[in-house]
Amino acid sequence: MRPFLARGWAVRGSKPVAIIKHTRDYFYVMLARSRRKILAAFYCTVNQRKIIRFLKELLRHYPRLVVIMDRGPGHRGPLLKAFLRRNRKCLRIIYFPTHSPELNPVEQCNKEIKKPLHNRYFNTLPAMRQAVKRFLKKDFLMPKMFTYLCP
Repeated sequence: MRPFLARGWAVRGSKPVAIIKHTRDYFYVMLARSRRKILAAFYCTVNQRKIIRFLKELLRHYPRLVVIMDRGPGHRGPLLKAFLRRNRKCLRIIYFPTHSPELNPVEQCNKEIKKPLHNRYFNTLPAMRQAVKRFLKKDFLMPKMFTYLCP
């Protein structure tokens, strides 16, 4: 596990040192936000199959859905296009313009999610996942997203 180091302290005049047992374990979090809640899914990889699985889960909660997402490599492709064709009556995807993370409200949420992970070391990947899950339950992650793009 690699900690997010944001700030630290050291004795004046000495060089700060962080001794870390470093591994490259990680996971991806897919987020969907509605007016009332955040739905999250944790995956080891992101590809079209995982995106389709996440969209199916969203359709279980919301029978008619418009999803706005960025143009990541897993967010496009033949499997996803076929899934969208089969579900065109209940699901529509709109893509953000390229290189515009400031338009995506979930990007603002990502910044907030990383804050409780700063300067913390997690022994295991499940421990880190639990910290993210606990943080996602907090209400302040639900800004007025529906006025975010049109103030």
